Amino acid sequence: METNGRDRRDWVVVVADGDDLRLDPLLRLLGRPSCPRQYARILANRSLLELAVERAVLVAGSARVALVVAPEHAALAREQLARHREVTILTRPRQLGHASGLAFLLSTLGAQHAGARVVVMPADHYVARAEPFVAAVQRMVGGADESIVVLGVSAGVGDADNGWIIPGRLLSSGRRAIDRLVEDPARPLARRLRREGALWNSSVIAGTIESLLAMASSEVSLGQSIARAPDRFAVETVGGCGWSDWGTLERVLLSLEGTPELEPLLRRIMERDRRSASTTVAITESCDETRMDPWTAHAG
Repeated sequence: METNGRDRRDWVVVVADGDDLRLDPLLRLLGRPSCPRQYARILANRSLLELAVERAVLVAGSARVALVVAPEHAALAREQLARHREVTILTRPRQLGHASGLAFLLSTLGAQHAGARVVVMPADHYVARAEPFVAAVQRMVGGADESIVVLGVSAGVGDADNGWIIPGRLLSSGRRAIDRLVEDPARPLARRLRREGALWNSSVIAGTIESLLAMASSEVSLGQSIARAPDRFAVETVGGCGWSDWGTLERVLLSLEGTPELEPLLRRIMERDRRSASTTVAITESCDETRMDPWTAHAG
């Protein structure tokens, strides 16, 4: 079993029961069938789900990784993760909606691992460089305090419509408190937030099973939870990992800049047909315009 060299009781929970189809336009350009984006095999014949589980295994070892999947995609998830035999895959009961999937998984784990510290991460996000991301997540689950810690990403290229974290005062743990979250700001506000040191909200959250289950079981959003009890939350910051919420083709191309994956992806799209090629050229030009906007310069 893979380990990170420490005797630990923490778990990584991967949320994979969503049905977001925003990568379908890219899948059509690649000649692939529609599927929720965590199952989309865009790079090197590996899906976002597979890449997320690989990062989770680096954090805690295969035997301490669990994920929840929707019943209609359970077979696909098991096929893609066939080599991760020690990973726990739970199928969300059909009578439960997507919002209840995380609570179902946490309650199942909590029955046997009360008091364990858990990090929850989405299955459908991209990370170009795993090492800094994994190190930050290990710090999140390695603490002994009772805080709920959210992973904030130093803002990089574009993506003004991400959720943003406004860091607050410095805490004794070395982390920052969270003043508030800002969801989907307009571009002028996003520019200001970035200048003031705001962070992208990665939706990666760590805490005890009990604290995260209480939050997941309620109908209160993360932002509302922070507003009600700000002293319970802190932000862990990571930079240089190339994190992106892959919601559009433009976002995919921007996040792949400087990586060896971009050119093969563009070639595959352009080999499909001329229409696909012209679409890709137009989007690439849009990426160039986004990159030229002064506010989108790479963060350190």
